[in-house]
Amino acid sequence: MIRDLIQNNFALKILSLILASLLWFAIESSLHRRIRLTTAPFSEDATLDLPCPVAALVPPSVERLFSVVPDEVQVKLAGSPDTLRELELTNIAVFVRVPLGLTSEDRLNVEVKLPPAVRLLYVNPPQVTVKPKPVPAN
Repeated sequence: MIRDLIQNNFALKILSLILASLLWFAIESSLHRRIRLTTAPFSEDATLDLPCPVAALVPPSVERLFSVVPDEVQVKLAGSPDTLRELELTNIAVFVRVPLGLTSEDRLNVEVKLPPAVRLLYVNPPQVTVKPKPVPAN
């Protein structure tokens, strides 16, 4: 009875196992490829590459909405391996300051706010395009 359960459609069961394994490896590798922690051989510091969304900081008096292109930048950080492993994305603020009176598309510098024990090595791209969204007609 058990032998019949195992041997019935055995080739399809093996194929299903192989496809499931390949799918799992593909998903797992894509998750780990986005955030990479590396350490240099003779250094106590480690580096961390991660994608971060960019927010538009708008003065309180401005009622318009703005879009940021690209909406995500690559950030490279340095610090102790333990600090970087415990770092949460909520502790990293990546933003552009939208100047008062911006009415057309403009390129603005990306700013990054980090915890004290973490250093910023670079932001790629260092500037993003900010454009006002059209105001809906009432």
